Amino acid sequence: MQRDHARKHGPGHWQRRLSTLALAIALILTAAASARGEDRVSLQLKYYHQFQFAGYYAADYLGYYRDAGLTVDIREFRPEIDIAEDVLAGRVDFATLSTQLFTQWAEKRDLFLLAVIHQRNPHALMVRADSAYRTLADIIDLPREQLVAPATRMETDIWVGLRRLGRDPNTFFGRMKVPEDLERFAKGELPVYPGLVTNELLRLNRRGIAVRTLDLVPNASLVPGDSLICSGALWRRQPALVKRFRAASLKGWEYALAHQAELVAHIIAKRPSIGFPHDATHLREEASATAELIDADRFPLGEISLERLQRIAQLITEAGTQTSVYPDQVYQRADPWRLWLVLLGASVAAGAIVILVLSLIARRQRVSLAESATHYRNLIDIAHGYFVYRMTILHSGKSRLDVASPSLAKVFGYSMAELQADPDLMLARMPDNERAEAFAMRARMLKDLTPGHARWRFRIRDPRNADGFRHLVANISHMPTAEGFCLDGVTIDITAEVEAEARERQLQEQLALSQRNESLGLLASGIAHDFNNILSAIRGNAELIAPLLPTAGRPRVERLFQAVDRASGLVRQILAYAGRGRLEVKPLDLGEELKQIDALLRHALPKQVTTHLEIAENLPPVLFDPSQFQQVLVNLLMNAGESYEGRPGDVFSRLDLHDGLVRLRIRDHGCGMEPATIRRIFEPYFTTKTHGHGLGLAAVQGIMRSAEGSITCESQLGHGTTFTLLFRPGPPLGAVVAIKPPTTQVLGDDRAVLVVDDDTLVREIAVATLQTLGYRCREASSGRDCLALLASERSGICAVLLDCRMPDLDGMSVLKDIRERGDRIPVVLMSGMLTAEGLGADVLDRRTRFLPKPFSQSQLADAIEGLFSSRGRGGNDDSSRTAMAVVDVIRLRREDEVRNRTAAKPDRPDQRP
Repeated sequence: MQRDHARKHGPGHWQRRLSTLALAIALILTAAASARGEDRVSLQLKYYHQFQFAGYYAADYLGYYRDAGLTVDIREFRPEIDIAEDVLAGRVDFATLSTQLFTQWAEKRDLFLLAVIHQRNPHALMVRADSAYRTLADIIDLPREQLVAPATRMETDIWVGLRRLGRDPNTFFGRMKVPEDLERFAKGELPVYPGLVTNELLRLNRRGIAVRTLDLVPNASLVPGDSLICSGALWRRQPALVKRFRAASLKGWEYALAHQAELVAHIIAKRPSIGFPHDATHLREEASATAELIDADRFPLGEISLERLQRIAQLITEAGTQTSVYPDQVYQRADPWRLWLVLLGASVAAGAIVILVLSLIARRQRVSLAESATHYRNLIDIAHGYFVYRMTILHSGKSRLDVASPSLAKVFGYSMAELQADPDLMLARMPDNERAEAFAMRARMLKDLTPGHARWRFRIRDPRNADGFRHLVANISHMPTAEGFCLDGVTIDITAEVEAEARERQLQEQLALSQRNESLGLLASGIAHDFNNILSAIRGNAELIAPLLPTAGRPRVERLFQAVDRASGLVRQILAYAGRGRLEVKPLDLGEELKQIDALLRHALPKQVTTHLEIAENLPPVLFDPSQFQQVLVNLLMNAGESYEGRPGDVFSRLDLHDGLVRLRIRDHGCGMEPATIRRIFEPYFTTKTHGHGLGLAAVQGIMRSAEGSITCESQLGHGTTFTLLFRPGPPLGAVVAIKPPTTQVLGDDRAVLVVDDDTLVREIAVATLQTLGYRCREASSGRDCLALLASERSGICAVLLDCRMPDLDGMSVLKDIRERGDRIPVVLMSGMLTAEGLGADVLDRRTRFLPKPFSQSQLADAIEGLFSSRGRGGNDDSSRTAMAVVDVIRLRREDEVRNRTAAKPDRPDQRP
């Protein structure tokens, strides 16, 4: 009512009445010309007969054209015509055209703009609501045969958008749109359909096909829609005729907007379309949509804003095509006051000038206000990645959403109609604490009622992902009003930035963990080297004094050897975690190994636990150290058995091929683990057992990593655990991998073994052990001393016992120097940190062997005698070694368990020790 009152009694009321009077005078002046005969002109429509052109139909059948001395032939669109070309060639006098006019001006075509009818563009590129395409950029790589151009061939907003994306709009679409394409789109045969929001979009929605429009660049709301044009030549030749046609057309539009139902009935009865059958329901919906596009509340009917046209031309220029707007090709309405002044005469000239000045000022203010409102509306409409809104909070505490960007609905997952009906739906998706904070903020504003600004960061549950959140930042300006207070806000969606920060933090944590593990591995390997030297000295001295002790002292010595073995095992686990364990890599049949270990473990697992094997046929062997595979398997199988915590259960082992890799899966249905525990199970010294040392799974991971394999764990608390190990296939069984040097010569009595080690304890015990075995020895405490002795006393030295790690010159460098001189002297390399596999086949030749620290007297004797004689001390085959290794691991675990139970104090009277 206020708007109607303003239109009837506002500043523009008298101006409109004067304009009507001037039009009446112009019609009277043309009456004489009418008597001589009407001018015949043609009007070419840009589309098929619809309410989109109702103003021209009204001007025709109501006689507005006839009153202006015109007979107008209104022609429906046909696919084969080129509207702009027909106007320029004079085949039609007037035409309706959309934003294609700007591309024509860019080519300096002589087209004259008479009026802008649709102030907002009805043209759109439509996709189904469930389509993945959301912007023009999403469809640029679709095949051309799936893309059809608008019936008007090109729209400026689409044209500019394609130019910005580096596409040629003249070749982007495969063909022009035809009437049959609507049905093809409805059936899903076309992914994108160019059409009108006043036509096809309404038709599709009425058929139950949910459709939405693509976001174009620039946004469609910036560009006007239908315009009325003629050629510049016609305007210059017959300006009076052009003005009569324009005035009658706008009068017809004014009537059509006020009598929509009448025009709908006229179109159905008198304007049958060759393109689409008319439907009263559709035409009524289109009439309402067309009224919104014309937007007469904000823009005078037919208004042309030069400033707005120039902004659009600038967009086209930014997209890569130079253009400009020519004022002499745009209709500019003559000031209605001038005709009135001429009619009134000089007697009222002064008063008319004053009125004219006031009218110009008022008009300029209205234009400025309209442009400001348009600018504000455009900012709201083009929101992408943010939304703008104005909300009123009433004194009662209720809220009202006055205006908001369409993107608001996308963020919160409710339609605009639902949000306007209940704005508090925006709070419904917030977590409870943040929703409470929002209500508290609202209460403070209602209490203070003072203007201010606020910035608030909050979360909402993602409507597209029930388990996820969207992160938003709101910048709010609030001011008191008579109703309560008004909120103007801009809210930005920062979900992508928050997720990127979270990913970056995760990567930094993974990098820190990797660096920490690498540092721990380096530290562990260094400690292991020194510790092995100490163990070598302890064991060697124990073996030397053992024969000298009485029989009663022998059990103590055996305990000493057991302690050394346990310490050596702990060092091996540390080295395995560091990926530096000793390896004797060879082609290994994992199926046979699994069968042997399973047979041995059945008696070691709890009685209620049953093991099950499933081994695929024809599996390739893998390159792996047998003893380390045994360590891996025993740890995992024992853990699986213990997961039942005394209850009956089953442990399943399956060996097969997966993506070209040999896969071993060990599964149980025991107690399982929480996610927090799973993340830490491979950390050294982390354990969930009361008295565990936390090196078992860490060593397993280190072994798999050093063998270029992988291990992963899946577990759920109360539902069991599955470990998956992947191995790379190796060469066929029987291929030589570990180098075992053959017999060469017999040690002579007159030559000595050169013992080289920087550690005095290790060097002395090695010399004493060799002397006990009947060998003569020479000593060197560094690599350089070794080379010097060989250079001066080579004839008296028959073999070298050489440490791999020395401060001045390591053993590998010494060996390389010896071999480069052509010296084939037998060499035994010793190390407490390196592995035989790490040395490589090029080092372990026929005259070189490897001896890991700590070593026993028998192992040292085997290493030396193996270089000179075929009479070794014998050894166990693989199966016996497997049994020994498994029994050793089980023994150690049982000893740990017994010792921990003995040391533990009962927490309850009924707890067993």
